Amino acid sequence: MSQQAWDAMQSAQTPAEILRRLDDLPFSKSHALGASAIFFAILLDVFDNFNISFALPPLRAEWNLTPVQVGFLGSIALLGLALGALIIPGVADRWGRKWPYIVTVTGFSVMSLACGLAQDYQQLLIYRFITGIFIGGGAPLSFTYLAEIAGRQFRGRLVALATIGSAMALICVPVAAGVLIPTYGWRSIFYASFVLGIVSVAWCLFALKESVPYLVARNRLADAARILATFATNQPASAGPPPAAAAAPAAASPKKGEHSYFVSLWRPDIRMVTIIAWTLNATSLFAITGASIWLPTLLTNLGLGRESFRIVFIGSLGTLVGAVLALLFVDTWGRKPLLVIAAVGVLVFYPLLGAMSTANSIGAVAFFAQMCSGGIIFPPLYAWLNENYPSEIRASGMGWSQVPGRLAGFLAPNAIGLVIAAGLGFQAVGIVLGVPSLVSAMLVLGWAKETKRRYLNAG
Repeated sequence: MSQQAWDAMQSAQTPAEILRRLDDLPFSKSHALGASAIFFAILLDVFDNFNISFALPPLRAEWNLTPVQVGFLGSIALLGLALGALIIPGVADRWGRKWPYIVTVTGFSVMSLACGLAQDYQQLLIYRFITGIFIGGGAPLSFTYLAEIAGRQFRGRLVALATIGSAMALICVPVAAGVLIPTYGWRSIFYASFVLGIVSVAWCLFALKESVPYLVARNRLADAARILATFATNQPASAGPPPAAAAAPAAASPKKGEHSYFVSLWRPDIRMVTIIAWTLNATSLFAITGASIWLPTLLTNLGLGRESFRIVFIGSLGTLVGAVLALLFVDTWGRKPLLVIAAVGVLVFYPLLGAMSTANSIGAVAFFAQMCSGGIIFPPLYAWLNENYPSEIRASGMGWSQVPGRLAGFLAPNAIGLVIAAGLGFQAVGIVLGVPSLVSAMLVLGWAKETKRRYLNAG
């Protein structure tokens, strides 16, 4: 970096000026390093969440597990995910983004090794629960960190990159399991997670820097200016004040000890942001989780059991394509248009999925349904959410927003089970999965405000 750029960064000592300069930065090598570390970590985050699915069949035979034990072992991590999302982001709001995030990556990597070494059902159950805590805490921090290091011109795309990592993990898990487990046994998938996790931890230690908005919120202005300078490789020496239309509304920061992070999410100025984010997370994950759990069984009932793997793969491909589309358009079209498209898509395609009867038609509609519910929706949602919450509660807000989604994902299979038990059929299942997104679409259309290219925390 030039001496001129360094001097400019060091002279930007007021909080507003530091944050404005951060938002005006172009993409640099430091951004690429940080984003690549997060991308790989969140890929492993999702990989470690779903690797148990492919270890369960041989585990059931080796340990003579009952169906109830198998189901509990497969779902226990969900409880950990919810707990981690509640606790760890709050720690990050107090102690910074970098080290709590590295602790979560280290945690779920070490617990993968523990899972591979487990000697009985009880041990593995405990280890999977603890794994879920670290995974649940790491996921929201990934998106908060990326939103806070990014310039306003490319913030949405950087957040979208993490969701592409999540989508790629859904493809990598079955491939890795298919290669490792038949030859080396079920423990090998956990050992592989551990080895890759150690690589991820080393990468994060090298690439990640503390969040500048967090440092500013803690009045550590010298540290903030120093880290800002490392991102400023191509930044002009000076720039005029931000346009008034682009500046974010000043959100009053909660005074230390004034109230809890949870209560802060319901302040009048951000209450509707919380409602919209929670509803979008809940309705999207209700749809995608219910379909993912029950689709193979429903296809078997339709006489299409042999096509289930192909159809599930097509749906997963739709998630990846949706994330890529969001990456391309989130910073040009904006957050709100993509959220509307995603919510309306869930509302339309899931009931349509239930009306299909052939393998090709079900596969085609499943592609578009998951493209909306698992791909398009999350990059604009997470960018929008981070752009609305102030630094003091941003990580906690991200964590709390995922809890309704986790609960909806837990409820969805049970709700669909009741529909099937009532003999209502595939079409009714599609309606139950899709119709709740009507609420999300109405909330976004009526109350969500566009935040594209907004200055993060600029007063």
